[in-house]
Amino acid sequence: PPSGGTDEENIPHADSWFTNKKEVTDYDYSFCVVGDTQVITERYPDKLAGIYDWIVDNAEAKKIKFVFGLGDITEKSAQAEWDRAKNAIHKMDGIVPYSLVRGNHDGKSAFNQTFPLSDYKDEILESFDGTMVNTCRKLTVGKINYLIFTLDYGPSNAVLNWVGGL
Repeated sequence: PPSGGTDEENIPHADSWFTNKKEVTDYDYSFCVVGDTQVITERYPDKLAGIYDWIVDNAEAKKIKFVFGLGDITEKSAQAEWDRAKNAIHKMDGIVPYSLVRGNHDGKSAFNQTFPLSDYKDEILESFDGTMVNTCRKLTVGKINYLIFTLDYGPSNAVLNWVGGL
């Protein structure tokens, strides 16, 4: 190792990544990313709620313009997990727009029942099959337009061709 210690001694610990860092304050807007909450959804419902409470409480101060979900919302796709996720995620409704992605831990039927396209009809430009599983939306922040695709875990060639045609 370059500093002469062991590999273990040279690996920064997670707390050093975040402590004693100067907060960035000079920015026009920000995005938030929430991914792989499956274990939290299954085992720590208060922490799951806390993630979305933080986003809601900080949306204005942190200039959060969009929240990207990365999938694996649940661990076992159990109804209790979906209920927790729905209650937590819907806290953002009317406060900050967000996307949802189904991960390999999330059953497609349960995902569609919990987050039906009809709840997001004003936000979605296109849906591959009339569900939230594969969607396209436009987001405008200031003068910048973003085209956001949310694709299912392991999208099929048909879905990829659909995206390529938009």
